[in-house]
Formats: sequence, structure tokens, C-alpha cells
Amino acid sequence: MLRKTLILISILLLIHSVHAQCEEPSFDKFPGYSLRYNGTLAVGESAKAGEFKVEVEKIYSNAANIKLWRYDEEYTKASVYVDREYRAPYDDVIIVLHNTPVISGKTKANISVYTPWHANLTTNFTIDAYEEGLTSMLGYPAVRAGRLFEITIEIKNAGEIAAENIVFSPKFKDFEIVFQDIKNISFLCPNSTYKARFTLKAPMVWEIHNYSLILEISYQDENPQTGKKKSYVTYGKAEICVIGEANIKIEKKVHYPWDFENNKIKYPASVGDKVKIVNKIENKASYTSFYGEIYDVLPEGIKVVEGNTNWSGRIPENTTKWFSYTITSDVPIIFKTYSIILYKDAYGNVITRERSEKVEIKFIEKKPEIEIKKEVIKKKIPFEDKIKLDINESIDIKVTLKNKGNTKAYNVKAVEESGLPLLNNASWHGNLAPGEEVSYIITVIGSKEGEYELKTKVTYEDEFKKEYSKEKSIKLYVNAPMLVITHSFEKEIYYKNMLEVEVKVKNAGSKAAYNVLVTSFYPEGFILRANATQRLAKIDVDETITLRYNVSLPEVKEDREYSFYTTASYQDDLGNLYLENSSSRVKILSKIMKASLSLSGKTLMNINDYAEVVINLKNTGDREFDFEIITKLPENLNVVFGKKDSRGILKKGEEISLTFIIKAIKGGEGKIECIAIYDNKNITKQLKINVKGPKIKVSRSYTTKENKISLLFKIENYGEETAYNITVVQPLIKEGKKIFIANLSPKSSYSEKIDFESEDDVLLKPYTAKWLDIYGNEYNSKGKSLEIKVVTAETKEKEEITETKEKSIKDKKGKIFVIMAGVLCYAGIILIVLKKVFK
Repeated sequence: MLRKTLILISILLLIHSVHAQCEEPSFDKFPGYSLRYNGTLAVGESAKAGEFKVEVEKIYSNAANIKLWRYDEEYTKASVYVDREYRAPYDDVIIVLHNTPVISGKTKANISVYTPWHANLTTNFTIDAYEEGLTSMLGYPAVRAGRLFEITIEIKNAGEIAAENIVFSPKFKDFEIVFQDIKNISFLCPNSTYKARFTLKAPMVWEIHNYSLILEISYQDENPQTGKKKSYVTYGKAEICVIGEANIKIEKKVHYPWDFENNKIKYPASVGDKVKIVNKIENKASYTSFYGEIYDVLPEGIKVVEGNTNWSGRIPENTTKWFSYTITSDVPIIFKTYSIILYKDAYGNVITRERSEKVEIKFIEKKPEIEIKKEVIKKKIPFEDKIKLDINESIDIKVTLKNKGNTKAYNVKAVEESGLPLLNNASWHGNLAPGEEVSYIITVIGSKEGEYELKTKVTYEDEFKKEYSKEKSIKLYVNAPMLVITHSFEKEIYYKNMLEVEVKVKNAGSKAAYNVLVTSFYPEGFILRANATQRLAKIDVDETITLRYNVSLPEVKEDREYSFYTTASYQDDLGNLYLENSSSRVKILSKIMKASLSLSGKTLMNINDYAEVVINLKNTGDREFDFEIITKLPENLNVVFGKKDSRGILKKGEEISLTFIIKAIKGGEGKIECIAIYDNKNITKQLKINVKGPKIKVSRSYTTKENKISLLFKIENYGEETAYNITVVQPLIKEGKKIFIANLSPKSSYSEKIDFESEDDVLLKPYTAKWLDIYGNEYNSKGKSLEIKVVTAETKEKEEITETKEKSIKDKKGKIFVIMAGVLCYAGIILIVLKKVFK
């Protein structure tokens, strides 16, 4: 208790010492207030009085109607009487009307306006590093990109009383703070100054960019006469221009050698050829010359046979230079080259580095390469990997051989292989130069049902007798059924679970399949829970049948894979027998993945409060897993410290904890949502947070009588803080209606009626509502459309129809209950009386 008392006394002494160090101003008429305006105003004239503007609307012999504006928004209206002071809401302004004289034929109001003493912090920026020529041309300070410069900010209290608890927050965007001499201060007396100094590094840009350097200042004051405290946030701002360094653009061109034999560019180059690279370097800057070094990056094995791969020197603004070099390679290679650009200052120090776009260069081996193409002719069917024929039907296939290599192919031999009869010349022999091609036609006869492969085999040599080979096949189906088997089940499953197997069999052939027997074989140790065999008399073309069964899984000590195997035997309409089979694998897991997620923190906050939020994710399963934590915040909360997202690996039993600090920047209700993702699963937790603030609810009701409509607005603050500058706009038939309320305290309401006329039913558009809290944060809401039925009888209707009906039903039920209870009680009394009478 003694300790608490001492702390309280020390705080009181500290507060007293702040006021004692600053001289208290003298007041004119009202303690704690200063005269901001004194003069005469006619109707329609206005005058500034501190942060207020006073406008005279009407003048009487001993009174005047005044409208007050604050920060260019309507604040309030008032009637002021001679020799009687008027005080606005919260005592923010006092107006005294002295008299209403007639001056030059005009009646004027002779008024004095007083506002409370307050602290008023102003800023003056001085930027010490100027580019003089550019500064005079642009009209405000300029600095080169990447350079250091100093700024001095003078903060002055231009108010009447001390500013207290002053907090500075630099907002310098892309500028790096290299050094700063600034600290938060407890107070600043009137007409006193405080200087903050910074050394900044300008961002690296390649053109001219304009920036604003902003210093955010939050502070408080306390009027010693009225005892009222206020909080403020102000922003000092200075404009600065950053002049970009040289903007080097490199255009790289690759010149491949000329093929004189074929009279064209030889692309790609062959091993041993020479390739020339030409670099066009352009400084696109308008104010800065380039000084530095440029060099190309080449892979190992590339030889430079002429020129240099680097260049250094100076390129003036809007100037272009070239440098080139020639390379070759002894081995086949495909690579991309690019340029490294080093920007240097006057002392040779590298300021920054950039990289140009890449270009691709190819050196290929000198060898022949035969390409085989096959084309179906004399039959109007699409060429596919599988060609369907009827019995004894013939088909012509064109085979084309082309040398796509860069040297001649010798002793080229092409041979066709198939299980079906082939007519015409089914082979070719000769030499092929680069780019040369040859074709021949073969005829295939579908003499027997079934699946066949038509294969072209090609062998050839290069000039050094090195042998090469190539093959290409297509499949032929001679009018037969063809069953395709597919399995569908979980590819990974925990051994304690049941596995559901789905087998689909589709006839992808050209004939129906008969006497079909589908048998699915499951691994040893699995226990069958349903039939795994199916017989069918027929499966038509493109028809699909499905076989499903369940199996219990064997216990495994470690993860293990098993195979499921399915066969299908069937016949065609000629009695030929076919057999198809398919297999798929499943992985049985010995351990399971599980996790638990928790989210905790403060659920009730004030604006500008800080709170700690803690997220815990624990691996409660038997095996490790990869995880990702994603946390989403409502718009009225900001993270100011710590991490809210994470990813990594959690082993069995391990736990990860994330702690971060949030700041409430606006009032309102919201929720923090945390999502943990692992093993393709999601866990979600939510933390609902209510930030105390003004919360405005607008309700509308109306009455109609004939064509006259009365629309009643009820504006209610159901929040915990006062709402300021409340504006509700309702679009009407011809024009909009605006309702303004200067302030509305918590748990209070304000009503206003709007009258208008309409012959027809009216559909009112949604209203919009805006308001501020004490810190100047803006809030808004939007209502729904409201339909107004215009009838001869008087009616009443609200937007909250459901609530009204429910309440009415409840009221009726309550009344019925009370009446019935009364009736029963009355009947009981009569019964007792009758018994006594008959006794």
C-alpha cells in the first residue's frame, strides 16, 4: 500500500512539474480560452476563428442565427443573443454577440469568438543535400538515387499550453534511415522548439520520382483552467525529388554463321562454328551519365576467339555504345548468356548492380538425325496411335524419312515390321543430306482380328561410320472389343481403416465384348468384405461397368505398399478369346497424422490498445508432417510485432508456438481466424475481439396517409464510445436528405422526421451512414432498400419487420396466457363457493 501511495504521489508531482515549467498564458475574458475573432459580419459573411469558421445566417434586433464549421465540415447551428454567451457542445467554442449595428446600410452582428487553449505542434523541414540545378528547375529539394543526405526537422509548439507525451513516428517509405537523433519527449512548452535529425539514403530508382517525407506526431495537452485533456495526431510533410541513376538498357543480338551450301543462316550452330554476340548499350537517363562496368557471363567450355566480354567506362545521358565478341565451343551445349551491370560512383565504389535479360545460344553436335513420320492415306479416318480396321480391310500408310541433323546420313535403311500382311515396297535404302526427305507407301491388310503394331526401323551412319538407329510404331486394331481396366481407391491409408476398392471396366474397342469375367485379386493378409468377381453376358462399345468391394487392412509395423490386380477375360462375336489385366498400388500407413490447434488472446480492447495473441500447433499423431499456419486479421487490427504465419515440419509430440502483438486501430467487432494446414487437412480456430468504439445503428419507420409520407429516422449509438460528425444520407424521390449530428454519446439515440409526397408506391434506396471516433477514425455503414406502400388508410412499417412480428406474437401469447390463468382462477373460486353452499 505504501509503495502504491509513493508511486501516485510521484506521478502527481511529475504532472505538476510539467505545468510549473511552462508559463501559463493570460486569458481575455474566459479562463482557459483565447479570443480568436472579434468583428462584425453581415448575413452570409463568415470568418475564421482558430479551427472554426463562423457564418451568420440571420440577424435580429437582439439576436443572430449562427452556423459553425469545423475543419470544413458543418459542426452545429445556434441562436446567439446580445450580451449572452453561447457555448457549443463540449465547450469547444464560446460566442458573444455584443450588438447588431447598421453599418453602411447593412445590419451586422458584432461578435467575439473564443476557443480553448491548446497545444499546436508544427514542423519545418530542412534538407541539407541539394542538387542545386535540379532543385531550382523542379522547385523543391532533389537528391541523387542511392546517395546519403541529411534532414533536420524543427518541431515548434505554436499553441498556448504545453504539449505532453509527445511520440514521433517517421514515415519515410523507401528511404533507409542510416542515422537518427530523435526521441519521444514528455512535454514542450508554448513557443519552444525541438529538433530531430536524420541521415537518409535515397532509394535506387532509374527515373525521376517524387516522394513525401512524413513525420507523424501524437501528443496530448491539458487545459490548466478547465482541466480538460485532449489527444492529437498531426503530420509534418516535406516534398523531395529523387533523381534516378543512369538507366542502362542492353540489347543483345546473336549472329549465327552463314550456311553457304544451303544459302541460309545456320541455326543452331554446330560444334566448332563461330558465333558473334553484339551488345548495344543505351543510357536512357536524361540527367545522369553512366560510369561503371559491364561484362557478359559465359559458361565453362565456351571459348572467346575474338573481342572482349566486358566493357568499362562512361556513357553520357541519352547515348548509345556497342561492343562485340566471337565465341565457339568444342562440345554440344545450350546456354543462356546475360550481362552484369555495375554502377559506380566518382570514387569507383559499386553503388548497385543489375542484370540484363537473357539470350539463348545453341551449339549442337555434328551428326545426322533421321525423323520418321507416318500418315494414313486413302481412308477418311483421323490418324491416331491406334487405327481400327474391319476384317480384310486394307489401309495405305505413307512413311516419310527426313534428315533433321546438320550432317549427311549415309547407308540409311528403313524396314517395316508387322504381324499383318504388307503389300508394296515395305523398305527403303539410300543417303540423305541435311534437310532432305524421302517417302514411300505401304499397304496393310487386316486379315485377322486383334491388336497389332506396325513398326518402322531405321539404321544409318555418319561420315565417320558411326552407327545410329531410330524406331516409330503405331497400333492397329482389327475390329475387336477392347476392355480397359482402372482402379480407384485411396493411395495412402491408415491400417486401422477400411479400404473401399472401385474397379471400372470400359469397352474402348469397336465391337461388343461377350462372356465377360472380371476378377479382382487383393493382396495376401487383406480380408474381403464383399464380392470381388463379376460376370456379364455382354459389354457394349463405350459401355462401362463398375465393381466395388471393401477390404480390411493388415496391421503393419512400418509403412508398406501392396498391389491390387484385376483381370478381364472376354470374347468377340466370332469366338476369339481376349485377356486384359491391370494393377494399382496402395500404401498402408503404420502411423497416423493428427494435430491440435489453439488460439488465445484478449477479447475486449480499447482503440490504440495493444494485446498479445498466442497460437499453438501440436503434433498429436504418430508421424511427422509438413505444416503451414495462416492467420487472418479483421481490418481494425494490425500486427505491430512478431509473426502470425509460419511453415515447417513438426515431429511426433512437437509443438510450435507463435506469439504476436496486435494494435486496435478502430472500434468494432471482428475475429482473428487461424488456419493450420497439414496432410491436406485444415484446422481452423477463431478469436472474436470487440474493440470499444462508437457503433451506429440506423432504423427507419414510416406512416402514410393518402399521398403524404412521414419517414422517421432513429439513429442509435449502441457502442461504448461517443460518435462524432454523424452523417446519414437518404436518397429520396427528387433529392437526397442529409442528417447531421455533431456527437452522440454511448447508449443514446437521436430521431428526425422527413415529410414528402408521392402518388405511387416508393422504393427508397439504401441510406449511407458515416461517423468518426475521438481519434478521427472514419466508420461507415449502409442500409437496405425500403419499400413504402402508399394507401388511403394510415399504415406503419419498419425495416425490422421480423423482429416486430416476433415481438407481437410473443406479446399475444403472453396476453392469452394471462387471460387463461385468470379464467381458471375465477372458475376455481366459483367451485369452492358452490361446495360450501351445498354442504
